[in-house]
Amino acid sequence: EHGHTELEYAGAAVPKKMNRLGALPPAVKGFFFPVEQPTPPSEAPVSPAPKREEITTGR
Repeated sequence: EHGHTELEYAGAAVPKKMNRLGALPPAVKGFFFPVEQPTPPSEAPVSPAPKREEITTGR
Protein backbone atom coordinates (compact mmCIF):
# COMPACT_ATOMS: atom_id res chain seq x y z
CA GLU A 1 0.00 0.00 0.00
CA HIS A 2 1.05 3.63 -0.55
CA GLY A 3 3.51 2.52 -3.25
CA HIS A 4 5.88 0.79 -0.82
CA THR A 5 7.05 -2.75 -1.42
CA GLU A 6 6.92 -5.52 1.14
CA LEU A 7 10.16 -5.76 3.14
CA GLU A 8 11.87 -9.15 3.51
CA TYR A 9 12.37 -8.71 7.23
CA ALA A 10 8.87 -7.48 8.00
CA GLY A 11 7.53 -9.32 11.01
CA ALA A 12 10.99 -10.49 12.15
CA ALA A 13 11.64 -10.68 15.89
CA VAL A 14 13.20 -7.55 17.37
CA PRO A 15 15.65 -8.06 20.25
CA LYS A 16 14.53 -6.45 23.50
CA LYS A 17 18.04 -5.92 24.91
CA MET A 18 21.06 -4.41 23.24
CA ASN A 19 23.69 -7.06 22.68
CA ARG A 20 26.91 -6.86 24.67
CA LEU A 21 29.03 -5.69 21.77
CA GLY A 22 26.96 -2.55 21.24
CA ALA A 23 26.35 -1.85 24.93
CA LEU A 24 29.97 -1.69 26.13
CA PRO A 25 32.60 0.84 25.14
CA PRO A 26 35.68 -0.61 23.42
CA ALA A 27 38.02 -2.11 26.02
CA VAL A 28 41.16 -1.85 23.91
CA LYS A 29 42.28 1.72 23.36
CA GLY A 30 43.84 2.26 19.99
CA PHE A 31 41.83 -0.42 18.20
CA PHE A 32 39.96 2.04 16.00
CA PHE A 33 41.84 5.21 16.92
CA PRO A 34 45.60 5.42 17.59
CA VAL A 35 46.67 6.00 21.17
CA GLU A 36 48.01 9.54 21.49
CA GLN A 37 51.16 10.06 23.52
CA PRO A 38 50.81 12.98 25.97
CA THR A 39 53.02 15.90 25.05
CA PRO A 40 55.21 17.31 27.81
CA PRO A 41 54.11 20.78 28.92
CA SER A 42 56.13 23.40 27.14
CA GLU A 43 57.49 26.30 29.11
CA ALA A 44 56.59 29.79 28.02
CA PRO A 45 59.38 31.62 26.21
CA VAL A 46 61.11 34.09 28.48
CA SER A 47 62.08 37.38 26.92
CA PRO A 48 64.50 39.76 28.64
CA ALA A 49 62.93 42.57 30.64
CA PRO A 50 62.94 45.90 28.79
CA LYS A 51 65.49 48.47 29.94
CA ARG A 52 63.90 51.20 32.04
CA GLU A 53 65.32 54.48 33.11
CA GLU A 54 65.05 55.57 36.70
CA ILE A 55 62.58 58.41 37.14
CA THR A 56 63.90 61.25 39.28
CA THR A 57 61.94 64.09 40.84
CA GLY A 58 64.17 66.71 39.23
CA ARG A 59 65.38 68.20 42.52
